[in-house]
Order: sequence, then C-alpha cells, then structure tokens
Amino acid sequence: MKTEEVHPDDHRNEVHLNFDDREAVHLDLDDREAVHLDFEELQKEFVEPVNETSVTVESEPLGNERRGFWERQFSQEPTRKQRMFDWAYGVIIPLICVAADPGVFRNLSGASGLLGEARPFAYLLSAVSILGMAAWLLWGRRLKSLAAPLAGLFFFGSAVSAGVGVILSPFSFFGLFFVIGALGFTPLFSSVVFLRNGVRAYRSASANLADQAALQAVLLGALFSFVIPYVATVEITKLVDEVVAGDVDTIQRQSLKLRILAPLVDPGPIARSYFDSPEEEDSPRMRKLADLYEQLSGADIKQRRGSLNFD
Repeated sequence: MKTEEVHPDDHRNEVHLNFDDREAVHLDLDDREAVHLDFEELQKEFVEPVNETSVTVESEPLGNERRGFWERQFSQEPTRKQRMFDWAYGVIIPLICVAADPGVFRNLSGASGLLGEARPFAYLLSAVSILGMAAWLLWGRRLKSLAAPLAGLFFFGSAVSAGVGVILSPFSFFGLFFVIGALGFTPLFSSVVFLRNGVRAYRSASANLADQAALQAVLLGALFSFVIPYVATVEITKLVDEVVAGDVDTIQRQSLKLRILAPLVDPGPIARSYFDSPEEEDSPRMRKLADLYEQLSGADIKQRRGSLNFD
C-alpha cells in the first residue's frame, strides 16, 4: 500500500491518498471538513447509465419496422383508423340498416323483403352481434375469458354477413346509381370487421384460458349464435302458419303473441293467404287477417297489394 502524507507547519491540514486500494480517496484538509471520494459509487452513477442508454438507442429501430397490410389488419393492437372502421361497420351502420331496412328483410311498406323469411334469424343475430361488438370495442381485454364465446359469435356473424353480402352484391352494384344502394355492401365490410375482431378476441381469451378450453368456448359461442336465432325463427314461423291456416278463434289467440314479436315477424305469408283465399273480404276471418297484417306492418293490406313480395 502506498501512502503519502503532507504535514504543514501548523499541523492543521493533511492529504491522505490511498492508490493501491483504488476504492476511495480521502482528503482531510481541515479537522472540521473532509472530502471523501468513493470510486465505486461514482462508477454506478455515471458509467452504468451511459451503457443502458446506448442499449436503448440501439434497440429503437427494431420496433419501428413496418408491418405488412394483412398483418396490420389482424394484429392484436388495432390502429386508430381500424377502431373507427370497426365502430362504423361493426356497430353504427349495421344498427341503422336494421332500424331502416332498405328492402333486404322488409320493404318500406313493412311487407316481405328480398330475404323476408329469414327476418327473425337475421334480426336476432344482428342485435346480439352488434351488442357483442360494442362490448368488445369498449372493454377488450378486460373481458378476459368472456372474450372466447364472443369470438365464436363474431366468427359466425362474419360468415353470415359474408353470405348476405354475396347475395346482395348484384343489387348493390346496380344501387350505386342511387347512392343508397351502397349500403348493400355493408354486410361485406361487416364480415371483415367481425372476422378480425374474432381473431383478436380469441387471442385475448387464450391468455386467460388453456388452449383447449378457449377453443371449446369459441365453438360453444358459435353454436349458441346459430341455435338461439334458429329456434326463435322456427317458433315464429309456426305461429304465422297457425294464423294462416286457422279459424277466427286461432287468429285471435295467436295475434297477441305475434304483435309482441312484430319486429321479427314477416307478414308476407299472411298477405298471401289473404289474397289467395276464396273467401269474401268482408268475412270475419278475412277481416281478422287484414287487421293483424296492419298491426304487424303498419300498412293497409288492400292499399299495399302491389308492393307485396309474392313467391
């Protein structure tokens, strides 16, 4: 160990340098004041942060690599434009199309539309899908394992929307000349929205569930998305068939049920039964049918005959 000491004449100051230890320098210039330099503390304070900064700077370019188009569409974190598009074609525009059906499931007179017989199934599935999409866009990962059945709902809704979009495509291209016909492409856009959000919901659920459990929940969600609207459609169709083939008492008894379900009921079969019947229009049964049709569609059956969709 090397030690160098300096003793002035007044013996009040001294300098003590310890070079072999290399851990500290102690300067005692006065009995009342001292300066102590600790090399280890200085190294931690100044040297190590510089190293961390250099590592951070070097890694920044790696996170800025631009992803491909399809990779961005199905990435787990949506962009701002994607969220706007998802709200538009996953919630707002489909809701407008259901509320103001341009002729797909009912026409302006309330009678059957192009796909009138599928009205109960389509409206129920649309309502559940729109609510599910709104919940997912609002809460996302906070839904945790509940995202799995939502993914099944989105996958099934995407498939149905794509099918409806394909059916409507010829009419949509023709309708472009009238602007409103562009709404016919809504199912195709909605199909993409539900598909990519289904993928994101499944990935989110997989973080909270085992792979097998997540897949089973997705399948059950898709199954319920089909079964519930299908059963409701069968029951509503059965009620309408009973009215069409029934007598006055049957029509009277089933009318209340159909009025409650009016938004889901296709009144087309009632109109066809009315105009195809050999009975007189002023007979009790025909008057009941006419009254029920007006309650369901909001239109007078006699004045709307030309706008009815007869198969």
